[in-house]
Amino acid sequence: MKRKLIVLIAAVLAVCCMAGLLSGCSVIVRNVEYIDLAGQGASAEYSFVDESLEAERLYPVSKGGTMYFVSADGDDLNDGLTPETPIKTLSKASSLSLKAGDSVLFRKGDTFVGNLHYSDLEGSKENPITIASYGEGDNRPIFTNGNETLRGGDIVGIYNSRGVVVRDFKIEAYASSSAHGSPAVRGIAYEYKKAIDNPNLDIYIVNNIIRGHDITGEYPDTDSYIYGITGYVWANRTLDYATDIYILNNDVSYVGLNGIQMRGDYSQDSDDDDTYSKNIRKCYKGVHLDGNTVHHIGQIGMYICGGKNCTMDRNLVYQTSIVKERAFMDGQCGMMYIKSEYSSARYNIIYDAYDAGAGIDGMGFDIDWKTDYITLEYNYISNCLGSGIGTLSNLNSTIAHNRLEGNLGATNHTGSLTLGNLGGDVFGAHIYDNLIYQTTRSAPAFRAFHEGGNKKFTGCEFVGNHIVLKADVDPSTYFWVNINSSVQFYKIAENKYYSVSPDTSFKASDRTAKKYLNFEEGAQVYKAGAGSPFSSWQKRDLGSTYEMRSDDAPSKVKGVTCTYENGKLLLNIAGDMSDVWHYNIYKVGYNESASYRNMIGQTESNTFEYDVPYTGDFFIIVQSESNQGIYGEGMKIRVNIGNKKGYSDLAGKEASAVYAFTDKNLGEEQLYPVSKGGTVYYVSSEGDDTNDGLTPETPIKTLLKASSLSLKAGDSVLFKKGDTFTGSLSYSNLDGTKENPITFASYGDGDERPVITNGNEILRGGNNINVQNSSGVVIRDLQVNAYASSSAHNETRVTGIGYGVGVAREESYHDIYIVNNVLRAYDFSGEYPDADSNAYGISVGGWDGTVKESLTGVHILKNDVSYFGRVGIIASGTVPDNDDYNRTARKKISDIHIDGNTVHHIGQIGMYIMGGVNCTMDRNLVYQTGIATERGGIDGQCGIMYITSEYSVCRYNVVYDIYAAGSRFDAMGIDVDWNTDNITVEYNLCYNCLGDGIGTMATQNSIIAHNRIEDSQGATNHNASIGVSNYIDRNWPLTEEVFSVINCRIYDNLILHTNPNVCVFRCIADNGIPKWEKNEFVSNHIVLRAEDNISDFYWIRVPTPLRWYKFADNKYYSSFPDSSFKVFDKSTKKYINTEEGAQIYKAGTGSPFSSWQKRDLGSTYEMRCDSAPSKVENVTCTYENGKLLLNIAGDMSDVWHYNIYKVGYDESASYRNMIGQTESSTFEYEVPHNGEFYIIIQPESNQGIYGEGFKIKINID
Repeated sequence: MKRKLIVLIAAVLAVCCMAGLLSGCSVIVRNVEYIDLAGQGASAEYSFVDESLEAERLYPVSKGGTMYFVSADGDDLNDGLTPETPIKTLSKASSLSLKAGDSVLFRKGDTFVGNLHYSDLEGSKENPITIASYGEGDNRPIFTNGNETLRGGDIVGIYNSRGVVVRDFKIEAYASSSAHGSPAVRGIAYEYKKAIDNPNLDIYIVNNIIRGHDITGEYPDTDSYIYGITGYVWANRTLDYATDIYILNNDVSYVGLNGIQMRGDYSQDSDDDDTYSKNIRKCYKGVHLDGNTVHHIGQIGMYICGGKNCTMDRNLVYQTSIVKERAFMDGQCGMMYIKSEYSSARYNIIYDAYDAGAGIDGMGFDIDWKTDYITLEYNYISNCLGSGIGTLSNLNSTIAHNRLEGNLGATNHTGSLTLGNLGGDVFGAHIYDNLIYQTTRSAPAFRAFHEGGNKKFTGCEFVGNHIVLKADVDPSTYFWVNINSSVQFYKIAENKYYSVSPDTSFKASDRTAKKYLNFEEGAQVYKAGAGSPFSSWQKRDLGSTYEMRSDDAPSKVKGVTCTYENGKLLLNIAGDMSDVWHYNIYKVGYNESASYRNMIGQTESNTFEYDVPYTGDFFIIVQSESNQGIYGEGMKIRVNIGNKKGYSDLAGKEASAVYAFTDKNLGEEQLYPVSKGGTVYYVSSEGDDTNDGLTPETPIKTLLKASSLSLKAGDSVLFKKGDTFTGSLSYSNLDGTKENPITFASYGDGDERPVITNGNEILRGGNNINVQNSSGVVIRDLQVNAYASSSAHNETRVTGIGYGVGVAREESYHDIYIVNNVLRAYDFSGEYPDADSNAYGISVGGWDGTVKESLTGVHILKNDVSYFGRVGIIASGTVPDNDDYNRTARKKISDIHIDGNTVHHIGQIGMYIMGGVNCTMDRNLVYQTGIATERGGIDGQCGIMYITSEYSVCRYNVVYDIYAAGSRFDAMGIDVDWNTDNITVEYNLCYNCLGDGIGTMATQNSIIAHNRIEDSQGATNHNASIGVSNYIDRNWPLTEEVFSVINCRIYDNLILHTNPNVCVFRCIADNGIPKWEKNEFVSNHIVLRAEDNISDFYWIRVPTPLRWYKFADNKYYSSFPDSSFKVFDKSTKKYINTEEGAQIYKAGTGSPFSSWQKRDLGSTYEMRCDSAPSKVENVTCTYENGKLLLNIAGDMSDVWHYNIYKVGYDESASYRNMIGQTESSTFEYEVPHNGEFYIIIQPESNQGIYGEGFKIKINID
């Protein structure tokens, strides 16, 4: 909806009004036809693919090195190699010997007092040394010099080093408020003072916060001897440039000297001053001070001295030079280049720059002396005490497209834009296309002044600028331009002047002699006569105009379309341009307002071209601006530039088509049954156990009292939201039903759950919530905080929610629902989460001492479980020894559903089912498991596991970052463990597992299909991407059959393999030579992503004692398909599929792939390719008999299959919301319940590259 705003805009406003920069501004009134488009939808959406682009990255990442952890709770006697064994002090951290790839990580929220210093570090851009943080939450690690005593020096100091990243810290610097003569304190300092042998420094100082404080107290102080971030490079006489220093996205404030500075020096020996001036400008190059916020600074906000090819872009700088008394340094300003060349400053916002009490300078931006080829453009500068932009003795500088507002000119720089020659010549200054809002009559809009003897002014231009006098008084006594008599200013032309009285006299002071101005173009000397009519100035300022000031908004943008080609986004803009000076173009986020900091340029035509630097999803705002700087109504479009995968995330995007159907047979989704007709009991920490608990006003108080309630079917016990209850909630022999359960849940307002905890005053073992020998129970919407000792592997077990069957009965216990709870484990001695203790998250078991089924119908759904030292979620049943143990043990519990949970940071196993039949573990997110520093009493550390189970499935899970709990065993993403039969593992994503992505042990009739396995490390006894083993513990009373691997079918998986030191598929022989029969590895797609020579790489390993029946139709891809192809397969002829024509693989010299094709019938070996498949052109659907039928249009010649996802509007496609795949143009989905949802159809190539998808909306009523 269009909104017409009449806005009070401060002098600081301009376009940055939308960024909220309003403090400390004098206010003027403007009628603005401007609509802030932040948070509003786009008028159009465009998606493109560019395989040459990558995602934005502010800094390189350390790889393969040692990680050291530092915590305020650590001990310097520790090795520091894990978060559980951190060192403690900055002194100890400073003593570490670091190499490329190493990291030193400081715990979030901790404070470290002293100094962190390193010298002679040798990282690289490809593999730096990183100084950063670890842990959870938003609180950064704090480094401080403290305020007990005055400590000078650098809080963080990096010296004579290269390839270093310092990021994500908070620096608190303390100094005396009268300390201008005291030792300097620097927040972060980098210095390189050695002779430069390798010029690439590759230093990254990113996303840090630096604050200055008065030593006597906690309040910020800007009158002290503190620097924020400093850099210094000394160049030897060979002038081998030091290069590549990045100071990005930092926040620096309340420092008494300079916020951010980068200085260079040059050893001049006997050089004359002219040689020194040239050499000092190139001590280093490629320094980037970009994206920083710098404010409340004693002297200079930020500056570069001695640099070449540098940038200071997209910074926010305000309240600078506010110290009461200037220190030793001149040049107080917002930003500055000095003694530099071929550098730029673009898209900055600068305001409230003062003069540190000196009466000189106070510019927003200062191009200071001994500079050459400095470009200053697209900056917004306002309310500066001196000029908005001021220069001193610079050569060949460009000042263009800037917006200057309300600058006071109240120092020696008396003008909105000033050009001076102090300290050297001024040559070739090009000042054009700037907008100058002049609000004071006491200073001119533009001034050129002469200082310093016979220094020259030559070849300078002031052209095409727009100058608006905002003062609403008679301007007849106002001087618009002031050029001193000794200044030789070449050209003034085509400037536009605006005031409320354009018919009054026009005054300028210009003493330039004829021989120095552009008389060859027709310019004449300006002769101010009586009344000084503007026509006389036009003879000097050729093509200039003087017009009535107007606050009318220009015509709106009516339409924007775009195309993309060769890395460039081309915008075509529709609208009346008769009253438009130019269009401003901004690149923003959805909720981001247009600002000079996110501007990407301007255009005076109806087209604009933008070189896209990296992939991503962003919005473009096109905004019209009048020739007097008034903004008009703009337009917003959304653009997605996909990477080489060719995939555009459709989350938050509208559907291309909408379909509505009716099915009276469907009901709404219901995760749990609801209690009906029973008694509701209320429990509050403010209650009283003498109350009846029957109303929220008369609640009982304790878990003990709640546990004593006599409950029946339909009853509920509700705990007040936000309250904490310490102890154990315990029940047994509850007899609810599926139709009318007994419910434990919450009541009250807000989002804070009730917390049930065993507390950390004493170590309480057992279950925080304990239900035994019961049926028909719902436990939902609670938070459980479990405390246990971090060395508790042999101590009392602690469980968050525990359910057990210990008493046999004729009918199985049934219908248990544990839904939408949050469970966290903590170290007993403190508040931090801990994954190294004897703690379980959710534990369900059937252990009644019989061989018959004891439990059925358990639903563990949508819980969040983390930091438990043993297992996140477990459901198990065991039987006593018997003659048919292997079969009876697989069906002790049935219909167990562990679905939709998030389980992470677990000491050993994420989740598993033991003894189950007809079970599911679907749509879970499991990561960071097996992270205990020492394995406890259980083997099998992995993400998800079935063991001693049958006829069960594991589908649509995402599993990653799986480790081995300090051992060398297992660490699989998904483990189909021993004594399993008919287990199906399909449509899962497993990546970055220390062992196999998917591994098996002694399984029969199992299926592993349609999974995506990426980057398995194979660094344990399971050393492959997919591993099959026959291992089983022989101490169990099992028949030989159970030691066998029979009819295991592995097909249609995508394996993206990165480690050339381990194989893709491996069989492991244990326990002699049991049966290996009818096993298949068929139609899998294997992509080797290693770029090294792979002639020694073994794709598959089948050792001598084993008999693998069938390899067929597998697709192999690498960057070297013509090189040798190696497989280790010792299967003998009589055990392979010879009836289908397969032959024994005989590896010869060079091992050509053709020899493997005789074993792997129908297989191919092709060049790896990252090209995206053809996009989905269209999708239509019909609905009949409970089934949704999709018809997909598109070229399938390069499509392996289509992935089908069922999502919400803002939900991205994921394996967790996948509903299947199809290799045809149709797909059938059996809809389980009614409702509104979206279907995404996404093409995938035969090498796992995603293409452009299609989204439709479905409503089934």
